[in-house]
Amino acid sequence: MKNKTRRTRFIYLSPLNYGNVFITQVINWLHAFSEAGINFEIFRVSNVKKILKKEEWSDIAKIKAHYHGKAYKLFLFTNRISFGVLLNFLALASILLGDLIRGNNVIIQIRTSGYWAPLHLLKKLSKRISIIYDSRAAEAEEIKYGFKGKIPEKQYNRMINFALYCEKRMVEISDKVFCVSNVMIEYHLSLNPALDRRKFFLYPCCADADQFSFSTETRDTMRTKLGIAGKTVLVYSGGIEMSWHIPDKVFELFASLEKRHENSFFIVLTPHQVLAERYRNQYGISKDNCLITSVKNSEVVNYLCAADAAVLLREDVLMNNVASPTKFAEYVMSGLPVIISEHVGDFSEFVRTNDIGLVLSKQMLEGSFTEAFDYVSTKLPELSSRRYSIAQQGKELFSKSSKLPAVIAQYKALQSMSPDDISSK
Repeated sequence: MKNKTRRTRFIYLSPLNYGNVFITQVINWLHAFSEAGINFEIFRVSNVKKILKKEEWSDIAKIKAHYHGKAYKLFLFTNRISFGVLLNFLALASILLGDLIRGNNVIIQIRTSGYWAPLHLLKKLSKRISIIYDSRAAEAEEIKYGFKGKIPEKQYNRMINFALYCEKRMVEISDKVFCVSNVMIEYHLSLNPALDRRKFFLYPCCADADQFSFSTETRDTMRTKLGIAGKTVLVYSGGIEMSWHIPDKVFELFASLEKRHENSFFIVLTPHQVLAERYRNQYGISKDNCLITSVKNSEVVNYLCAADAAVLLREDVLMNNVASPTKFAEYVMSGLPVIISEHVGDFSEFVRTNDIGLVLSKQMLEGSFTEAFDYVSTKLPELSSRRYSIAQQGKELFSKSSKLPAVIAQYKALQSMSPDDISSK
């Protein structure tokens, strides 16, 4: 009698709303995995309280229109009560019922720690279920920014403690933990000192090499189009609505350079244009020296090529210390030196070690930006000849294509494990 061929079902559970981040950091990755033979089903997870909201259903419709594979909407209960954990376990078990009956392997990748409890029950139900925790952020730290000062202190403290507990338990029950930075790995190990470091896999936020690269032709065309030929151009790309973006320092830096460097120009690519204009006016930056606009992600590279350096400033807090901003990959893959603040994930040290930018300490950020002016005046002209080499280094280290083989190897390793191997981890 022939042995049955056991297949592996790959499931991706994500709480992210449909948008540019979902496309670039979820869908595009899953498409790349599919080309390598790893086919994920997306389950867009929302709280059951939102089941009647139209935007939740339009969200999954957009995902289905963009994603080549299968995509579903999944409503779950809060895990703060045992009844919710049980219902969530039953909901997930029903999705996997056919696989459990047939004895197939199941690999579940999830971007949030909040549902660790029902996933833990699933692993107890079947040895053939593996869990990958896709740790993209320090979740408890992000909650601090969303709720501090907005809810009663006791409730706020309970939320933080619960989030920390969930993070710790999620790491414990997972067979593999994907982390965006080495600092993130150390963070999780500080909460779980007894864990084997081999459980963690470094998986930084990356960009598409076919979309972000350096081109002198694009640079010359854009600089002529924007009327900035011969100017020293700094670019900032991303959001500015959250305090941890420290947009005041970004615009203060621009204003300081404008006063001391008469040939400077600043490009701000952001969806928050009204807020950016407010900052520009607050710091007295001339409209003639500053372009504030929002463009499609596919057009961002044109502006990056036109610039001479990029700016990436973050508040020096744990949330940013463990982070891996995708913008950094886009900047470097476009050949840009980066003016970055201290302790932004692994990237600040990378800039310092590889001499591809300027790391601004807290003291520098609170000063007059003298170092930044000196850097722009003396160092940037020297780095102009290194644009292609910086872009190549970025492609080798921070492109999706460069990381894909290692990520696929992680899936293959779990896929080939026997049930006893999985249960003994």
